[in-house]
Amino acid sequence: GGGGGGSGSGGALIRGYLLLRQFRLVSVWRRYWFEIRGARLSYYAPADVVDGDTRGVAPLGTLELATVQAVTQSAAPPSNPALSLISPQPQSVLVLATRGGDWHISALRAADARRWQAALVHACMDAAVMAAN
Repeated sequence: GGGGGGSGSGGALIRGYLLLRQFRLVSVWRRYWFEIRGARLSYYAPADVVDGDTRGVAPLGTLELATVQAVTQSAAPPSNPALSLISPQPQSVLVLATRGGDWHISALRAADARRWQAALVHACMDAAVMAAN
C-alpha cells in the first residue's frame, strides 16, 4: 500500500534556512528552518525538518504577520565572535517591527534577504487585509 500524493510543504509562500537573533544574556544568532504559510511566519528546529517537510512538526515559534508594522533591511549588528558561532553578513539582516518587539532574521546571502523581504512584505499586506475584513 502506498500513501496519497501529499504536497509535502506545499502551500508555503517561501521557506528555507535563516538565522534568528535571540537575546538571552547576550545576543546570539541561531539557524532555523523558516516558512511563511498563510498569515504566519513560523520557525522550526533544523533537526525536526527533513527535506523541507514540516508536516506534523510543531514550530518553535510563530509570528502573526498581521502584527508586523514594517519589514526593513538592516546592517548586521556587531556580534562578539567569541560568543556567536554564526554571524550574519552585512546587508542580509531583516527587522520585522511588531508592537510586541522586533524580530531580527538574516539570510545567508544578501540576494536571499531581498527575496525574503519581498515575500514578507507581500504576506504582511495580505495578512493585514484579511485581518481588516
